Parts: sequence; structure tokens; C-alpha cells
Amino acid sequence: MKLVIYSNTQLRPDSTSTYFIKAFKKLLGESNVTHVQTVSGLTEYKDRADFYLKIDDGQEWQRWDKTLHPSGYYLIDT
Repeated sequence: MKLVIYSNTQLRPDSTSTYFIKAFKKLLGESNVTHVQTVSGLTEYKDRADFYLKIDDGQEWQRWDKTLHPSGYYLIDT
């Protein structure tokens, strides 16, 4: 299974998403998990993953691409 995780960790390198990324890499293997931090990086992987996951990073200007399927959006307390 190929997974693309979209979250910006530049502002907060200790964000919750870093734990998700590490856990998924351990479960699925390093080569099956890709972390992208920009919308352009995300569109580069369009149609190349089995699942897309957006993890809330508190930056409202980063909108989710609704055409990515299947996908999930994990909202945290930010």
C-alpha cells in the first residue's frame, strides 16, 4: 500500500503529524510512505498512491485537494 501524508512540519517540527509519519513508515515500510509539505508536492503524487491523508497542521491556507481518492483528513485541536 502506498500512502501519501500531507502536513507542513516546517513551522512545528514536533507536531503530531511527525508521529503519524514515523508510525506509518514502521507499519508499511519506508518506501511506501511519502510525506509532502506543499500543495504542489501533493499534486506531484496524484494518482500514484493508494491512500492520501491530510493531517491538520493548523495552517488554514493549505487547502485539501478534494479530487484525491481515497483520502482522509485528520483534524486535531488546532
